[in-house]
Amino acid sequence: MTPLSGRLEDQTAAELLRTLARSAATGKLTLTRRDRHAILVFRSGRIIYAGSSAMRETFGNILVLRGLVSEADLMEALERQNRAEDPVRLGNVLVEMGKVDEKALREVMRHQTEEVIAELARWKGGFFRFDPVPVAQGGEIEVEVKDFILADGFSAQEMLGDTAPPVQNSVTAGEEGAPTTLEDIVPLLSSPTVTAEVTLRLMRYASQILSRGVLFVVRDDELRGMGQFGVEIPGHLPADQVRETIVPLGEPSVLRDAVDRRETRLGPLEDSRWNRHLVHRLGGQEPAEAVAIPMIVAGTVAIVFYGDNIPDNRPIGPVDNLEFMMAEAGVALERALVNSRERSLEQLRKA
Repeated sequence: MTPLSGRLEDQTAAELLRTLARSAATGKLTLTRRDRHAILVFRSGRIIYAGSSAMRETFGNILVLRGLVSEADLMEALERQNRAEDPVRLGNVLVEMGKVDEKALREVMRHQTEEVIAELARWKGGFFRFDPVPVAQGGEIEVEVKDFILADGFSAQEMLGDTAPPVQNSVTAGEEGAPTTLEDIVPLLSSPTVTAEVTLRLMRYASQILSRGVLFVVRDDELRGMGQFGVEIPGHLPADQVRETIVPLGEPSVLRDAVDRRETRLGPLEDSRWNRHLVHRLGGQEPAEAVAIPMIVAGTVAIVFYGDNIPDNRPIGPVDNLEFMMAEAGVALERALVNSRERSLEQLRKA
């Protein structure tokens, strides 16, 4: 791939990242504007490093703040890194010391990359340059660009490419002013665009306070998995396992409690058939406590977030901010529903 350079007014950061990912580029992307700069390193189209002058915390400090390593461990690792004859990454040193595992490093790397990409999405101008330089294999964590479909202004349609269909209209002739029902909302949740908006914002925040989480969409008389983070099931792809997980609304479960009571359920799971089924589908380890938070859209529970702290089973703690995020996402979905109706009605008037 040849060097690339230009202005972000002519090519957005989203388009640029998509181009580099699709072309399996290897090299260094530098983005600058008057008051700050950012660097992303790619190998075969995947991000192996992301940094920005606007980031408040270094990689090592993030590990300390999350309680993954102690300050003493971090200082020892930095000393070993400085003494090494050949360049070595801090994360690799900590793994060799047995202070952190690759899963934790991957989560921090994803978080750091998300923060940088979210910042770039807010840039209204600036300059970029991509230099195709060799990047040798060094055991780094690789992050897929497509994992960040939407981040504070990035278009989900852009990042998905041309494969994502537009939001389906849910209003037919004569329905102006009709009350919103779950049947109106479901087509929105079936759209990859809207699902991306809901999933990324919620899951990115939830992953900071919980080890794993699953979003369930309410459809007819059941709840069906639609997205997850942190789920690990030996011999199965977590995304497929979650999408194939169904919990009926007619039987007792923590998910049904959240729907029926329209409020957060936090605590140990009660012994019921469908709670046991949920535990089994998510890998078999029963959590000490779990949380289920309903998302209300236009007066209807449309989505339920389930989360726990498997495998370490630490206490969950306050979830007030996550509840706020769920409420905010519900409002966003409601706006999308209103906009969908308005577009449908406008098309009917023109017909």
